[in-house]
Amino acid sequence: MTVYSGRDWRKRVLSGTEMYATPLLPGFALPLAKVFAVADKYREE
Repeated sequence: MTVYSGRDWRKRVLSGTEMYATPLLPGFALPLAKVFAVADKYREE
């Protein structure tokens, strides 16, 4: 997953095994592996 953040729009590439967190939502962490697993279930063939 690619995330752009900050005033200078820094690019950050996250792997499927990482957790995504943002200082804008303290305590929130998105487990990318789970998100990608659900997305794979709905992949168009």
